[in-house]
Order: sequence, then C-alpha cells, then structure tokens
Amino acid sequence: MPLSLSTRDKEFCSKWKKLLDDIDVIVVPTAPLTPTIAEIKADPIKVNSKQGTYTNFVNLADLSALAVPAGFRADGLPFGITFLSHKFNDYALLEFASRYMKQYSQVQRRFAGCLKDHTSTINDNLLALPKPNFDSQIKLAVVGAHLKGFQLHWQLEKCHATFIESTTTSASYKLYALPKTGPVQKPGLRRVATDGAEITVEVYAVPKEYFGRFISMVPEPLGIGSVQLRSGEWIKSFICEEAGYNSPGTTDITKFGGWKKYHEYLEQESKKNKKPFNSVLVANRGEIAVRIMKTLKKLNIKSIAVYSNPDKYAKHVLMADVAVPLNGVSAAETYISIDKIIDAAKSTGAEAIIPGYGFLSENADFSDRCTKEGIVFVGPAGDAIRKLGLKHSAREIASAAGVPLVPGSGLVKDSKEAKEIAAKLEYPIMVKSTAGGGGIGLQKVDSEADIERVFQTVQHQGKSYFGDSGVFLERFVEDARHVEIQMFGDGYGKAIALGERDCSLQRRNQKIIEETPAPNLPEATRARMRKAAESLGATMNYKCAGTVEFIYDQRRDEFYFLEVNARLQVEHPITEMVTGLDLVEWMLYIAADMPPDFDQKITVTGASMEARLYAENPVNLLHAIPRSIDRGQVSSWARLTLGRKDHVSQNTTHSSQIIVHGKDRDDALRKLRQALNETVVYGCITNIDYLRSIADSKMFEEARVATKGVGLLQVSTYSI
Repeated sequence: MPLSLSTRDKEFCSKWKKLLDDIDVIVVPTAPLTPTIAEIKADPIKVNSKQGTYTNFVNLADLSALAVPAGFRADGLPFGITFLSHKFNDYALLEFASRYMKQYSQVQRRFAGCLKDHTSTINDNLLALPKPNFDSQIKLAVVGAHLKGFQLHWQLEKCHATFIESTTTSASYKLYALPKTGPVQKPGLRRVATDGAEITVEVYAVPKEYFGRFISMVPEPLGIGSVQLRSGEWIKSFICEEAGYNSPGTTDITKFGGWKKYHEYLEQESKKNKKPFNSVLVANRGEIAVRIMKTLKKLNIKSIAVYSNPDKYAKHVLMADVAVPLNGVSAAETYISIDKIIDAAKSTGAEAIIPGYGFLSENADFSDRCTKEGIVFVGPAGDAIRKLGLKHSAREIASAAGVPLVPGSGLVKDSKEAKEIAAKLEYPIMVKSTAGGGGIGLQKVDSEADIERVFQTVQHQGKSYFGDSGVFLERFVEDARHVEIQMFGDGYGKAIALGERDCSLQRRNQKIIEETPAPNLPEATRARMRKAAESLGATMNYKCAGTVEFIYDQRRDEFYFLEVNARLQVEHPITEMVTGLDLVEWMLYIAADMPPDFDQKITVTGASMEARLYAENPVNLLHAIPRSIDRGQVSSWARLTLGRKDHVSQNTTHSSQIIVHGKDRDDALRKLRQALNETVVYGCITNIDYLRSIADSKMFEEARVATKGVGLLQVSTYSI
C-alpha cells in the first residue's frame, strides 16, 4: 500500500532532497542508546521511541540506508553508524560499506556483535555484492545532465534505475557542449577514429519495462546508441546526431574529460572573471545597440547582433563578435519578430537577450518566451511589464506601495460616465489611454463642452495604436514638472534609487532636454521621491532597470505618480555621468542574479544635461523627417551618441543625444551651449537651432522649466 504523505511531510522530503543534491553519503549514529535488557523491561516504549532518532525518516524520505559497526564506546558498549544515500543507491552503499569495513578492520578488531571473546575472520566478511539481473535490466551509460547532482538525474530515479559504477569510455570519444536551446544544456558524445579521449560516464541498470519511458524523455539531437567502456564492454548510452555537434555555438569540451569537470571549470571561470554571462544577444539596433555593446566588450562578454537588410553595415553589426541577419526590411519582419530573435539566440548559444529601449523592450510576451526557452531576459518579468504597461493597473501598484497619486478615476466605460467623473474632478483634466505612450492617447480637456469628444478620440487612439481602448481620467496639474527616478530592483524585494532626472522640457509630450540633478527641487522632496520609487520597486519584486515618473507641482511642493517605464531610458547616460555607474552593467549583473550592493550610498557628482537631436523641420512646425544623418561632429569633450557608422539608422526621427557633464549646473549649461554651437550635422534638416535657442534662453538658464514651458518660448530656427 503506497505511503500517503501529509503536506508537512512533503515539505520535509523536499528540503531533505535539496540538502542531498551535492552529497553522496551521510553518516549518522545508528541509535542514540545501547540499552540493557533490564532498561528495556522497565520502560520498553520510552527506549524504542528514542532508538530511531537518527533513522526513522529514512523510509519517509525514500532513502537507501546501511548500518555497520563502529567499535566500542568508553563504557565498553558497542557503537554503530548508518550510511544514508539517495534511493536506488543500494549497490553503491554496499560497495562503500565494503571499503569502509576493509579500512575498519585494519585499526579495530572485529567482534561478532558484543561478543568480545569471538573475533570475526575473513569468513565473516560481507557477502559479495549481488549482481544486477541483466535479463530484466539494461545497462545504460549517462554522460551529461543525467549525472548525479545535475538537472535531469530525476529521470533515472523516475525509471527506477540503479547506480552501478562511475567509469570512463574507451579513448575513442569526443564530448561537446551543444548550444543551449532550453532550460538544460545538452552534451554531445561522438565516437572518433583519432584524437579521442576517455570521457567520464556513470553506469546504471534500468529495468526493461521502464527503458521505453526513459527514451521518450530524450530530446533531439540526442538519441540512444551504444558506447564502448574502458573495460572494452559495449553498453547502451547517449549519442549525438551529426547536426548536433556541427551546429553553430557548439563547444568541444573533450579536454575536460567529462561533463562535471567542464561545469566545474565554468563555475571557476565565472567566479574568477565575475562575468554575468558568456554571451548576450542585443535585440536592437542604432545608438542603444552600440551603447550596450560597449559594456559587453568591457566585461569581455561575447556580443551578438541582429540586423535587418538595410542595417547590414550598421555600426552595431560591425562592432559585434557575431552578427545574425533577420532577413527582412521592416521592423515588423525583423526587430520585433519574436520568433526570429529567439532563433538567432538559440543558433548562437546566447545565454541572455538584452532589448535596450523600443522594439521588444516592454513586450511581456517576449520576456515570458525568453524564460520558457531557457534564455535570460535582461529586464523585468513578463507579469511586471504587463501590470506596469497599463496605466490604471500601474496606479493600483503605486497606491499599494504608498506612492502619491493624482486624483483620478479607474477605467471609464463610456463618454457619459467620463463627463460625470470629470465634473467631480474639476477641470482642466487629462484624458489618458491606459496603454498609451510617446504622447499618443493623451489629451487635456479644459471644459465640459469637449469631454465626450476627446474621450472618444483617446479611446480610438488607444485601440488603433496599442490594441487597448481602456481610458481613465486624471486632474490636470498646472505648470507641472516631469521628474523621474532611475530605479533598480533585484527581483527579490530590494530596490535602490540612483538619482532623478528632470525631463520637463517637452514638445508634443516628447522630451527635448533632460538634466540631473533636478534643479529647484527641495532636498526633502527629492528624498521623498526616491523613497517612493524604491517602495514601488520593492513592493512588486521588480527586477532590473526601471524609471518611476512623477508629476511635480512646484507651487504646492507635491508630487504624484505618473507611470513606470519598465526598461532602460534614452536619457540614462546623464545618470551615468553624475554617478560614475554603468547602468547596462548593472542590468546584466542583476539579470544574472549577481546584483550590486543595494545598501550602498549613491554619490552624485556635478550636473549633466542631454539634448535630443531630431531629424525634423524647425520651420515647418517642427514636423518630423524620417531621414538619416550622413555625418555629425561635436566638441571632443561632449558625448555624441550615433547608431550607425557615422550616421543613424534610417526611418527614425530621433537621431542622437548630445550629453555634457559639469562641476555644477552653471558649468554643465555652459558646456551644453558650447557643444550645441559646435555641433555640425550633414544629410538632413534637424532641430539643432531649436535646441540652441532653448539652451540660450533665460527661462532655461533660471531653471523655470515645466512640461508646457517651451510652448511659451520664442525660438529662432533656420532651415535651408
């Protein structure tokens, strides 16, 4: 009758199994007492209840066990020990006990039980180990993840396999580590005529009635064939198809002599170099792909690029160690094709994928797919992206974390309800698409006469652009500033704020100039903002980089939650400038569960500003021009980001950023003005004169910034 386990027992067995993962044998006293007959007669229940102290869990935990003598105690009574091991290790325990008894006999006279007048002789040795019956069992050699202590050993246990021995193949084999295409990396064992070696294997006896079940769990390109052991015996084993060991990304690991030695080497190298990954695919193009690859080069991580047909000679492709064509022209058939990106990662053995910003960076399905395929997504979990991507659910998360919210509503069902809610909130109000972004699905309403029309417009925009017609309302904050906190989470309940950025200078809800630290912001408010961002990240076990955005009401000195961007931001370099930190490096280490110290004090030095260069016509109302910059140059001490080799990717209006760092805000502004004046752009019309006008304005010099500030500014622009 099968043993029925309680929930508590199952939890105990799970903990015990984890404890034994890397241990072959545990030694415990066989019994705590050596009672006399008189003691047993006096209280038999008490004595027997204590005798199983160290061993009564053996059956419950489904372990193998073997008791052997261990000499005599100081009081002259005999003492014994028990060897414990995994289930189906009976033969291994008997062999281990035989070796123990051989050594034991050399230092201790062996008596028959407690009869000291009778010494055991060679005739009293353990009987020869029973031989497995191979009429009913099949000998199987395993070489990779089925070895003891590895991920798939449970499959042998499920098939009631019994461990026989650890040995090697004959010296006619090569061993390969195949590209990782799932949660578990696979080995490839290949017989060769020359340059072979002995490869460590473990031999098991698998009951014939379970062998078919075991084979059904073997994934391609592996199969079951025959292998020659060092003894000359041929037995069943894993073999690899030619397509497996010839596939891109395969590593010849023969020199290590076995799978375990190879993984020990990888672990040592990982500790020595402190690399989060050995290979990372950058699922992007242009400036951000180049930016990420610089960090990969610095960390000595193999960089893998993907590219569309027009981007074949882009800078990120030429920088990469490996480049994979996506065979297409549009973003839809290349950079946002999840299947193509995953296939590229698998074919090159990428351990992780980092998306940067744009494209798949906030695609929850892509994050989930990476996890399913056994590839690390350098970013938040899919569930976090979904919740934060919808503004109404993000508000709920912020509220739960104690973050201040602008007075507003939940999702509004129709224009009639919108009219009723708007009246209670008081005009002006903002009508927002819950899935909106980039200024789309966001409109201000000043009076009741427009509310129903605007609601329907935003609802239509949300459905058309984002596939979600959900709309909610918020009270509009006059002369608001846009201040965001750069936040990182370790995924396990810790979060840290690395500083804030003021992104108030915007046009059509698109950022133009950002700076850090945020000017004219009281230190107490700055600290409260950072604390609020950390609370939000910690509450939801957020992982990797995120930006918590706030509306700041300077008149009231109050701030309100706006949204979370669950990715790296375009403006992240200015945070790097003042902190000296590499944010991409932080993302990689956090994704690898090797986070930096989240208790460290972040020191901000000086001030930094970033101006965004757009390909657009400043005379024709700054309308965008999807053209590429042929060539650009800027002051040698300023940082200019470009995506292609000397120019940016085509079909993009946001071309690059000009970034400066100064000892304080005045110094940073002086450098920004100089950098903008010295910047030369060829190939298309840009907003460079527009940026110069803003930087030279009294409004910006005095930091009188607000999201609607540039709309009130008279600027001088030229176009030829």
